[in-house]
Amino acid sequence: MIILNWNCRGAFKRSVKDRLHAFIRFSRVQALCLQETRLLLPQASKLIHSFGRHWNGVAAPSNRASGGIILAWDSTSINTKVLSIEPHVIHAIIGCHSCTPFLLSTL
Repeated sequence: MIILNWNCRGAFKRSVKDRLHAFIRFSRVQALCLQETRLLLPQASKLIHSFGRHWNGVAAPSNRASGGIILAWDSTSINTKVLSIEPHVIHAIIGCHSCTPFLLSTL
């Protein structure tokens, strides 16, 4: 399983989006955790859907110009049960076909 964890310091920037999409495509990322997205929920949802039709995700929105977390995953290869979404942390149980489920917390 390949998980990308990135403090992107603003996922609304075109350069960040382009690098993110390229990394997902070429590295076959199956799940990703983005911190400091600086996105509100509608923007975060739009970004998650831009990863592809099989991608799902959740977000903790930013507070003004700081914060924001996204946890997203490819639903064809990852099973995810989101446990909680709080302003500064998202907790989820992550599993796949060939691995034991584990707790993932992104903050």
